[in-house]
Amino acid sequence: MKKTYKILILLIFILGLVIAINKFNADDFIKNAFYKIFSAGQKSTWQTGGWLSDKLAATLTAGKIQGENQNLVKENLSLKKEIIILKSQAEENAVLKAALGISEKRKENIILADVLNKDFLGNYLLVDKGSKDKITKGLAVITPEGALVGKVEKVYNNFSQIILITAASSSFEAEIKNETSVLTVIKGNGTGNLSFELVPQEQVLNKGNLVKTIALGNAFPKDILVGEVLNFEKEPSSSFQKGDILPYFLQHNFKQLLIIVGENDL
Repeated sequence: MKKTYKILILLIFILGLVIAINKFNADDFIKNAFYKIFSAGQKSTWQTGGWLSDKLAATLTAGKIQGENQNLVKENLSLKKEIIILKSQAEENAVLKAALGISEKRKENIILADVLNKDFLGNYLLVDKGSKDKITKGLAVITPEGALVGKVEKVYNNFSQIILITAASSSFEAEIKNETSVLTVIKGNGTGNLSFELVPQEQVLNKGNLVKTIALGNAFPKDILVGEVLNFEKEPSSSFQKGDILPYFLQHNFKQLLIIVGENDL
């Protein structure tokens, strides 16, 4: 019981430090040092959150169990942890294989990064690759399946902050693949959703139309899958139509991401 409370207190303390460091805009050196110290714990919490919840619940219950049953609980938890480790290794191999395929298809170099945590508001991710890995601000980030996640916003020595395309400050040009392919502006709203606007009224849209990036504005490399049209509306008082997009990256419980770099950047 005491061990469980200590773990909970430690997690709350770490969360408080993360919020304080980001809120008060601490020096980059201090941030990098902090992330480095706690990166192992953050990665473990992100990637095995379900296992941690099970373990805490089981630990609380174990106080009511006596003798052999208590030992059985411990053995089951140990076995579950081993299974998770093996599953994680298999998933990592699959990600590496997917990354290689995407790299060959796009003719671009790709760096594999582990996700460490997500900010409180859900607009940013922290990954374990930084300037020492040749990461620079503005690089596009995708899932192993090839869906657009966001781009590198802030770079530290050992880590990088990724701003999601669904963040409220996110805005970029893309194209909706209807019969002719039409340009549009994609915006995030900070709640995990995307919207599009400035599509001419005469353009025929359908639910499920794919949305991809374009090279215009150099926000992202072209032809990265963003998502699909969820709904749209034509306003009588406007020359344009707007609607919502289902972002594909949210369809995956990703633990690792791919950072796209130029051919000569590695």
